[in-house]
Parts: sequence; structure tokens; C-alpha cells
Amino acid sequence: MVIQHVGIIPDGNRRWARKSEKDLHETYVLFFERILSVILVLKNAGIHMQSFYVLSIENLQRNHEDVDAVLSAFENVICDKIMDFTEKHPDLRFRFIGNQAYWPDKIKQKISSIEKACAKDGAPFVVNFLIAYNPFDEINSVVNSKADLPLTVEKLSVPLYLDLIIRTGGEQTRISNFLPLQSGYATIHMVDRFFLDFDLSNYEKILSIYSDIDPRYGK
Repeated sequence: MVIQHVGIIPDGNRRWARKSEKDLHETYVLFFERILSVILVLKNAGIHMQSFYVLSIENLQRNHEDVDAVLSAFENVICDKIMDFTEKHPDLRFRFIGNQAYWPDKIKQKISSIEKACAKDGAPFVVNFLIAYNPFDEINSVVNSKADLPLTVEKLSVPLYLDLIIRTGGEQTRISNFLPLQSGYATIHMVDRFFLDFDLSNYEKILSIYSDIDPRYGK
């Protein structure tokens, strides 16, 4: 199987914070810094598209301290450092997917500036950050845009089927509304470690395992 699109569900960060006796903001700063490292590992492995599940709509129902820790760290690391990151890696394009009504105005403005500056339609590597994501919003966005029917994956916000989903944290085997229309034939790899404890070299090992599998896609 040629793996083109990898999804990451980086679960277990609050549990990691309790185990490591670190506050949530510090934990999520480390979390987003680790994501930048994972991006480079997957890019160097030739993965065309990467999708990271940062926040679902349901996650926003957590207490304010938890949500503020994620969003402030996202702003500190991703929004404030991504421009320098893309200058060093001009073959990357970053996209931000989700219901913008839930994005704080400051983050929304920064994301708009980033996407304009990084609008590289021909970039060989694409990274999607899912923030306040819900699949029904994704579908409604296509319908409201009056795109020609029938609905196909190419018309969705994330326009490529997933080949592999890696979920850390060890507790849950579900995909938790993570790109369900794109995940129909994706292989799911569960990791029994927290995202921040999962060594970067393991991503290459996982890719090597599943690249040898020939999917039948129901045939």
C-alpha cells in the first residue's frame, strides 16, 4: 500500500500532565512542539497529507481551564511559529479545518494571515489541523456552497481518503468523529503510550509495517 494520507489522534495529554505533574498550558506547548516534529518525520517519509485532530466540537465542552490551555498553547506554538517553520520547509502547506464560530477572534485572525501567506496550491505536502471539527459541519459546508452533486471526498474540506490513523493514549479504540467520510477503509493503529511519550522513530516503524499491506477496499 502506498500511504498518502496519515491521520493522528493524539490522545492522552491531560493524563500525561497529571502523570508528569505539569500544568496544562506547559503540557500543550510541548504537545504542539512535538506535532511540528512529527510533521517533519512524516514529510521525510513521503506522506503527502497529514491530519491532526487538535479539538473536536465535543472537546470544547470541557472546563474553561482545559480549553484555554489548548488554545493558548496553539496560539503560542502554531500561530506564532508556523511562519518561520514554513520558511524553512517551503514544500509544506498548512490548512486549518473546523467551525470557525468557535475559534477565538485573535486565533482566527492569525490563522487567516497564515493561510494567505502559505497558500501554495502546488505544495507537495499538506498538513491539516482540525480545530472545533465536526463532520456534519464539513458536509454542510459543501452543501451550502452549492457544489455540484454528487458529494465526493474531493469536495470535502479534507479532500483525500485516509490510509492510516494512529491514535495514542491506549484507552479507546474509536475514531471519535475524526474524518469519518475519509476513514472508510483506513487502517487504525492503536498506541498504548501517551502522545508525548511516543518516540518519533516509532512513526517510521508503523509506516513500514503498513506499507507492506495490500488493502482490498471491499473487493
